[in-house]
Amino acid sequence: MAKASQPKQNTKSLQELIEEAAKRQLELLELEKQDGQLTPAAYVEDALSVPGASKADAERLLVEVCKPENSALLSTFRRSMKAVRTYPRTRAPRHHKYLFDEAADAHTARLRVSRASLIAAATMAVAKESPEIFGPQTKAGAYDERVKTLVAEKQALFDLIQTSWQRSDVTEHPLTDDARRFGLCSLSLDCCGGEIFVGPDLGLRAVTWWLNDQLRKAA
Repeated sequence: MAKASQPKQNTKSLQELIEEAAKRQLELLELEKQDGQLTPAAYVEDALSVPGASKADAERLLVEVCKPENSALLSTFRRSMKAVRTYPRTRAPRHHKYLFDEAADAHTARLRVSRASLIAAATMAVAKESPEIFGPQTKAGAYDERVKTLVAEKQALFDLIQTSWQRSDVTEHPLTDDARRFGLCSLSLDCCGGEIFVGPDLGLRAVTWWLNDQLRKAA
């Protein structure tokens, strides 16, 4: 029987943990400045990856929606284009039932194409007509996944900071009224200039202090 894997033990110092968490925080701040929307090509590619979507059908629909006999389909096509323009272009639409009515569904059935292909055609049209409304991201989901990963890593580091400090990392102080009010004990972190006391949200407070200290040193 295989032995159960043991949790990986922390081997980094408290200061290293704080610096690692601060790096995650800085990267998150940089990501917030970026545009999370896809490029026109990546957005179209994502639309064509939706189950049921076909590039050939989408290209055919760009012609079919202009024919007088497909006026009901054109109305849905225009609503789809409006949806693409209105909502953040981080992922192509996947829940598009609300854009279709019975007449539009009848037309797609007659043409033997899917709803997803009509949505893909609408994304193609918007990408061609208004490339300036799109963003810099070249892979669908990559931006959101990076943010999710950084948030999880930062929280894991916060948890380690909360529990991994040693007696050698702290200095004991007389318990002040402020410390009692905020539920803090009389131990402060030496690596934070003695200004951060052990207590709730230790990771967040230590990282905030470290970031502010870097700004002070750079000033």
